Parts: sequence; structure tokens; C-alpha cells
Amino acid sequence: MSETRPCSLLLLLLAGCAGVGPPAEPSLRTRAGIAVVSITPKVTPEGPPVWVAGYGKGRRATGVRDDLGARAFVWDDGERAVALVALDLVGLFRDRVERIRARVRQDPRFPRLEVIVASTHNHEGPDSLGLWGPNPVTCGADSAYLDFVEDAVLEAIARAHDARAPATLWAGELQTQGLVHDSRQPIVEDEVVRVLEARAGRGGAPIASILVFSSHPEAAGPQNTLLTADFPCAARRTVERARGSRAIFFAGSIGGLLGPGPIRMRDPETGDLAPEDSIRNADLYGEALGRFAERALDEAEPVEDPRISLARRPVEIPIENPLYLLAARMGVVRRDDLRHEGRLVEHPSDLGEGDVTIPTEVGRLRIGEVDWLLVPGEIYPELVFGGVLDPPDAGADFPEAPVEPPLFPKLTGRHRAVIGLANDEIGYILPKRQWDLKAPFAFGRDSPQYGEVNSCGPDTGPRLWIAAVELLRE
Repeated sequence: MSETRPCSLLLLLLAGCAGVGPPAEPSLRTRAGIAVVSITPKVTPEGPPVWVAGYGKGRRATGVRDDLGARAFVWDDGERAVALVALDLVGLFRDRVERIRARVRQDPRFPRLEVIVASTHNHEGPDSLGLWGPNPVTCGADSAYLDFVEDAVLEAIARAHDARAPATLWAGELQTQGLVHDSRQPIVEDEVVRVLEARAGRGGAPIASILVFSSHPEAAGPQNTLLTADFPCAARRTVERARGSRAIFFAGSIGGLLGPGPIRMRDPETGDLAPEDSIRNADLYGEALGRFAERALDEAEPVEDPRISLARRPVEIPIENPLYLLAARMGVVRRDDLRHEGRLVEHPSDLGEGDVTIPTEVGRLRIGEVDWLLVPGEIYPELVFGGVLDPPDAGADFPEAPVEPPLFPKLTGRHRAVIGLANDEIGYILPKRQWDLKAPFAFGRDSPQYGEVNSCGPDTGPRLWIAAVELLRE
């Protein structure tokens, strides 16, 4: 050892004399890009009607309040890449998502790109599922508009992919206050805003800011007829102004039913509470959420491991809801992947008596310490965080159904989140032992609580939970 040190010192001195400095920091292999493409339909008095999704049927749009978008974020770890797309829509069925994925796979520009498409569950945008047409027997979704959305998603992905620049990821979360209302017993609320941000280089200017929050975008209310992205619009705008980035909103565990509900925000311009079910209340609600997200982003931590891991697990869901079956048979709801007795249905008239199912999927996206569970609908927070009644209420329809342990603790990353309406929209995902359609009703009520009417059936929750647990074990 004593003989080698002088030699090493001599080499260092010679290197310094030759003008050779310390080794350069290796260049970033991780890159990020983001793009926004409009998916706002044309709304004119003389044009074809645009039916607004959410709430009741027959709500025709009369104008556009703010632009609806397909927002795509691409993260590239140097070996794999993933596109996260958020749509300002009430939902998008998996058959459309599969068509988007197929087009990406066939495009030579994207040799290694995985695609995740989720909807914000916007209740103030065009009907994209068919359930909110002019009457119960008419589909409210325009197939030409859905083709337009599909093209817009591909364009947003391509633009985000082209915009990739060296970047690092930062993640965090913050407890909000006064922004979540649970309208269904038992009361289980998720009030945390979870954030992920791509920053230029090794932590420079923000490029893309992602918000995940468990609340229905329905603050503008059932009487509104102007197309709007609801409170996510104001939340994104607030973050973008503060951060200088482009922002994306994803819905979290919004079943149960988590949303603005009767929450009214105080208007700083008047000093009074904003009217419930109003665009003004939606704006103030979104701005408040955006400020919480800003604080979470200010305190975010760097993601040390940028590598992507994405896994999906298919699951078959039986359609037991008679209203859903009727809507499918009448062509009000149109999916290309419906199966009758195990066979693919080519026409609604083929949906006779017998088992009808839909294929869907659960997914898990990991980027180092970031760990997201991708759920194809509106999952109740009881299944995610716990709180399934035990012992069950005596009025429940399936009091002997087992309690599903919560899924959230099974995620192993430091920065965990559940993304709702990811790659599909199958409706509400309830714990089976809280299913309650038959009298006597739970909690001493004289009528059932809202929820089951928009679920495929009582076995949806258990099947999704089992698939998620199996996925999380991998």
C-alpha cells in the first residue's frame, strides 16, 4: 500500500497539469414529456346534440365554458417508457383503450411504450358511455366523437413523446381539509392529495405536475349545461400558474360516494358562500385543491429509482345488474368486448338469457418508490383503506360475505396511490357485505342508499379485490 500511494498522487498531479478535471456527472437517461390536446366537441344550436354525462338523462349542452382535454404524460427510464393519459370524460370503456394500445404498438415511433388511459369521471362533459342520452332507450354517446377522442389521445401521446427532455421525478402527498364529503354510510373518506412531478434535469423547473384526488368532478351540479372539466380545471390551472408546468388530474378512490357534495366554498370576492352546484363553487373548490397540491409539491421528495415496472391482470366481471343488461341489449351501452356464455357478442340482439360478462383489468405501475394500483372503475374507499362493516349491518343483503382486507397497505412503495377509472369504467366497486338493495335496509333506512344501481353486481367487488391481491403479490 505504501508503495502505490505516491504513484497515485503523481498521476493525479499530472492529470491536473494536463487540464483534466474530475469525471463529469453521467448524463440523464430519464426523460419526461407532456402534451394536451383538446377533446371539446362542437356545440351549436343547429348542430347535432351533445348530451352531458352524469346525473339524469336529457341534459343537452348549450355551450362550452372551458376546454376539455386529453392530457398525456410520458416517462422514459432509458429502457422502458409509459404514457399516462387523463381524459376530461365520465369514462372510457376498455375496448376503446385496447384500440388505442393497438395503434401505439403498431406505430414505429413508439417501440417500447406502454399506455394507461384514465378518465377524471367528469360529470359536466359529453356522454362517452351512452347512459345519458335524451331518453332511457337512446344511446347518448356519439361514435364519431369517440373516434375523435381516440385520435386525440394518439396525438397527445405522440406530442408528449416528442417533447421528452432529461428529467427527474419527485413525489409527495398532503392531507387536505374540508374538500371531501362521503354521501353513503359507513363514512370512509380519503382526503389526501397525492402528487408526482417531473422536473427538468436533476431537479430544475417543473415540467409536468400530476394530482391524484378522491372526489367526483361534479361540483358544477346537475343543472349546468355548459361543457366544463369541473373542479379539475381550476385545480390544474392553479398548479400550472404556481409551478410553471402543465398539470394532470386523476381520480382516486371515488366510490362510496366521495365528492364535493354539499360543500360550499367561501367566495373571496363577495365574502359569501358560493351557491351549491355552481361553476363558481367548482372553481373555488378546484383552486383550494390546487393550493393543497402546491404545498405537497413544494415538500415533494426525489424518486431515487426511476425504473418502470408495469403489470396487468385480466379479470372477468359478470353483469348482474338488470338495468345494465337491458341497456346492453338495447344498444344504449355499446362495448365490443361483451361476452355471452363465454362467446364474444357481435350484435346486441345476441345477448339472450344466460351469463353476460365483460373483460377488464387491474394494473400496477411502479416507478421506483412510486406504487400505483390501477382500478377500472369507482372503487369504494372501504376496499382501499379499510372500514368494511364488521360486524355487518343486519339489513345488508349479504351479511355473511367475508371482509376484504384493505388493498392500500399491500402496496409496498413509499409513494402509494390508487388511480380510479383506469383503462375502463365498469361502475361502482362495492364490498359485497355492504350490498343493500332488498328490505330491510341497512342503517335503519326506509330505502336503499345510492350506489348499487351503478354497479355491475354484488360480485364485482370481490372479483376485483382478488385480482388486485394476486397482482400485488407478484
